[in-house]
Amino acid sequence: MSRDREREGSYGGFQYRWNYDEYQKTLQRKRKKSAARGMRAFCLTTVFVFLLCTASLLVVLTASFLRSAANTLPAPTIADGVPHTRPLEPGEQTPDTDAILSIDTAPPPASPTEQKEPNAPADPLGTPANDAADVQDSAYPPETEPLMIQGVVRDEYAPEDGKDLFSAMTISEIAETCSASAVTVQCRNKEYSSFGSGFFLSDDGYLVTNHHVVRRYTDFTVMLSDGTVFPAELISVHPEQDLALLKIEGAALPVVKIGSSATAAIGDQVVAIGTPGSVDFAGTVTYGYISGLDRRVEITDINDRVIGHMDMMQITAVINPGNSGGPLFNCFGEIIAINTMKITGDGFEGMGFAIPIDDVYETLYAAMTAHREANAPETETETDDTSADAEQTPDTEAFIPDERPYAPLGVRCETVTEKESQLYKIPVGVIIRHIESASYAEMSDLRTGDIILRINGEEMPNVAALDAWAQNARVGDTAVFDIYRAGEEMSVTVVFGTLETDEPLPAEIEAEAAEETLPSAA
Repeated sequence: MSRDREREGSYGGFQYRWNYDEYQKTLQRKRKKSAARGMRAFCLTTVFVFLLCTASLLVVLTASFLRSAANTLPAPTIADGVPHTRPLEPGEQTPDTDAILSIDTAPPPASPTEQKEPNAPADPLGTPANDAADVQDSAYPPETEPLMIQGVVRDEYAPEDGKDLFSAMTISEIAETCSASAVTVQCRNKEYSSFGSGFFLSDDGYLVTNHHVVRRYTDFTVMLSDGTVFPAELISVHPEQDLALLKIEGAALPVVKIGSSATAAIGDQVVAIGTPGSVDFAGTVTYGYISGLDRRVEITDINDRVIGHMDMMQITAVINPGNSGGPLFNCFGEIIAINTMKITGDGFEGMGFAIPIDDVYETLYAAMTAHREANAPETETETDDTSADAEQTPDTEAFIPDERPYAPLGVRCETVTEKESQLYKIPVGVIIRHIESASYAEMSDLRTGDIILRINGEEMPNVAALDAWAQNARVGDTAVFDIYRAGEEMSVTVVFGTLETDEPLPAEIEAEAAEETLPSAA
């Protein structure tokens, strides 16, 4: 046994001595040290977790204490745009900081007997800061919140206008509510036929479409959303605005709700209803967004001469040939524009254009009123309330359109700005860049490069002013143009007579009536 517990010898030239008891003692010491290190690590971990939990609890308690302390602070007010505090009035409750952001937690109105401080500071809405009763007079009542459309607060849709968050409609609701007011306008002549879209402007049968839909045709019918077909009469056309007014015999017809294009903003959702491609697709509903405003687009006549410009609304809603003249609705089911054209060139997609309703409603209303008055039955009985009726009837005498044919000048121009005027030493005005062949401008002494300063004494500072004047030019008018040419000012007289080229297009061109180029009519 002693030989097993203690050995001596040599190995590889080295002497060694091995004792079993010493070996066991050394092994036990190592085990004790390892156990001690494990115990220390466990204790340190336990202490760390305890401290972490304690710190978290202290944070929660501190936050709760600060929240409670905040409830005892004076109520905040705003004077001259600078936040400050004021002492609480007797009996006034301390506002909850969590409720400050909620308009629904406005304090109750004060009694009428309460007196206001005469010099109380006012907030930006003009509400005295120390008068809780005036909270009701703010931009939005406490029962409602401002409507969020595409992430933007729209003041135009405040509850006082009858347009709150709950009056906005889904696309399916707009389609169900507004589709009945959209119609299909079918056009024919001796050899060809075409169609477009339109909508009812009044419940007695007046409807609107684009002029380029009807300009090559003589016979018209209108198909309602339920498939009923009525013969239609062309009442008036307005080529410079690409508008046409028709009428069918009927009563209690579904009418569009007129909105305002002035409140439209880029990013607003819109819905187009029309008849693209075929009458089998009547009532097609597409949606998109307003992608641009005030896009300047050329308007052409039957001979594709430029007769004016219009500022149109650019949209991403899908429109196709046949959609022309159809309504474009906002999220409240109100018409804000008339679908008119789109760009169809290679590489273009989702670039449609619509005429803002605010730009043409007066023209349409005046034409409709003038036709009603001209066809009103004569009555021999007179009443004593003529003065009261006169107050209720809109005054449309100033807006009755001139029935003479429109006379396009036939020029393409650019504005000479103040900067260009100073740089090139020329006057501010409208410079003629191109004169259409066989136009009134070509028949006069106007030349390319002339700068139009005035027309009949009216200043022409930009192209918009020239377009506004040109829309009222009629056959038979005479205009005096004050121009700048080669360093001198001179006058040129333009006579708007009858052009020989105002004849209908050949049959080969009429056959292409439904097809448009870039930009093309939808």
